[in-house]
Order: sequence, then structure tokens, then C-alpha cells
Amino acid sequence: MNKTGKHGIGVGFKTPGWKNTLLLSDAAYFFKRYNGTFEDNNQNEYYSSYASFNVNLAYNISSNESFCLIPYAGLGLFYENIDGYMSGKPTKYSGAYNVSIDDSLITLLANIGIQMEYSVSEHLFINGGIKFQWVFYDVSYNNFPGITIGVGYRL
Repeated sequence: MNKTGKHGIGVGFKTPGWKNTLLLSDAAYFFKRYNGTFEDNNQNEYYSSYASFNVNLAYNISSNESFCLIPYAGLGLFYENIDGYMSGKPTKYSGAYNVSIDDSLITLLANIGIQMEYSVSEHLFINGGIKFQWVFYDVSYNNFPGITIGVGYRL
């Protein structure tokens, strides 16, 4: 997460597979984060936000009906949007500059993690987990640990 927000919102789906296997899919949006540096000769100011879309293969290793441990691994897409500007005053070595930044990035990422789930009732459950996201484009975007907390509803 290269200078992006660390708080966001998401939605996930769990689809049963063969025996104890599961297909976990999710989408998350992380809120905008402001970044600015102001020095004598230049200014950099921008906002960045990102989203990820993931599909993971998982395995339920718990035998207990009310508590589940679910390790998973999979792939996803990472999207980042950056808006801002850079400007600088003339120096001995360069002239003045003003550059507008409007950039976006889409790249592949890998996920590995474990999710815990506790059933409150037949339909309602609480879950949380920890995961590592490895972005293939640039290791400075890698995120560990990514901690998730949520409330779910079974149909």
C-alpha cells in the first residue's frame, strides 16, 4: 500500500466447493489518503486511493459447527488512482515546473491468509482474519498484515 489509505470497506462471498473446499471472493475499496511535502524549492501534493478484487481457494479445517478456521490462497487485481500536482521554483540547475498528476495503475496481486469465523446464530456470523497481499508490479505496495473484521449473513 504505497501511500494509500489503510481503512476501507468491502464485501465478500463464500461459495462451498467439493468436500471442505471453498471459493472466497471479495472486493475492497480503501479510502483516499492525502500526501503532501512542502520544501523551499518544490511542492508535491496528491490524493491516492485503491481497490482490490480477489478470488481465493480455501479449505475449512474446523470440525466445529460454530467456529471455523479457513486458510486460503489466490489471485486478484489491484487498482490505484492518484490525483495531484508537483511544482517547483527555478534553481541553479533547473527551471520552474508545474506538473499535474492524474494516474492510475491496474496490476495482478497474490493473496495468502487465514480467516476465522464464529457463528452467532443459524444465519449470522462474525469473521476476521489476517492476510498478506503481494503486488507483482512493485513490492512497495505489498501489505502485511492486512487485518479484516466483519459481520456476515448466510442465505
